[in-house]
Amino acid sequence: MGFKFASFGAATVLLSKIVVDKALDMGQYPIKARPEEWATETLEWGDGPAETVLPPTEKAWNNVSQMDVEMHTADISGYYTLTIERKPSYYHLRSAEIRVNGDTVVTLGEVPWSYTVMLNAGDTLSVYSTTYSGSGGARCICTADFTGLVGGAKTFDLTGKWLALGLDMKGLEATVKIHGVDIPYEEYAKYFPLAPTELKIPGGWAGSQERPVLKVYKVT
Repeated sequence: MGFKFASFGAATVLLSKIVVDKALDMGQYPIKARPEEWATETLEWGDGPAETVLPPTEKAWNNVSQMDVEMHTADISGYYTLTIERKPSYYHLRSAEIRVNGDTVVTLGEVPWSYTVMLNAGDTLSVYSTTYSGSGGARCICTADFTGLVGGAKTFDLTGKWLALGLDMKGLEATVKIHGVDIPYEEYAKYFPLAPTELKIPGGWAGSQERPVLKVYKVT
């Protein structure tokens, strides 16, 4: 856009004089075009390498005492892929629920299948057998992989950056810090173009939670 971050001049402009959905008239610091037309870049979450956290392991479900079988307890908050295959010559799952801390995330049909869930550090991933192919239960080969994509609570330092408007927070109650005060991100447009110094994403994500894509405006 050709403007410098320091030239926004936000602290000297009355908010009542700013019209966000048109070209902004900021006196000696004009910003051309509308914010939705400005170039952006994506903030990094700090992802790491993928890792197998449960190597291919035989797991058993039976109709007496072991309907819900634990797979993995997460060390890192992020996304994990659980893969289940039939163990040759044994009965296998015909339908099952993937659960996180005992809460059902999804119900899947006959194995083999693979599914990715979000786990917070300390969350337990398990599979609950709903039906299987014999009176004695089922045996399967299970593998869990950390995808390398992190998630959960995170605070982004926005020093030298200008957070974009209109981001989809995927239902998360994110907040921004403006002049030392935490404000819900959904109210950020009321304060624009004041630039937040911090973006805070809450923790405690559900197993089906999508990770939001976070963007800032490019500045030169």
